[in-house]
Amino acid sequence: MSDASSDRVPTDSPPDATPTDRFLDALEVRRNVTVGLVAGVLVAALVYAFFVVIPTVVPSLLPPRQSPLAFLVLAVVFALALGLLVALALTVRAAIRLSRDGETEP
Repeated sequence: MSDASSDRVPTDSPPDATPTDRFLDALEVRRNVTVGLVAGVLVAALVYAFFVVIPTVVPSLLPPRQSPLAFLVLAVVFALALGLLVALALTVRAAIRLSRDGETEP
């Protein structure tokens, strides 16, 4: 094998890493999951604040009909779902990028 093919695989994986570990490192799955979860939590917190906290605090707005705890559970589900979607999109983008890099090299 040439040195060009080893340049695409991140060097932070240990030498005794399994092929699956090297594959996940090449797709940057750990970073993608972290970015996805942070994005999901931030968006869910903003949605919860906008639809639950602000109407509860501002007297001129109608407060929510359900318990804020019920909306908190929905916010957690929304955060996890959005985090998964973002992580999946970033991982697919990394896979496409790696496949295109592989096609251009001889």
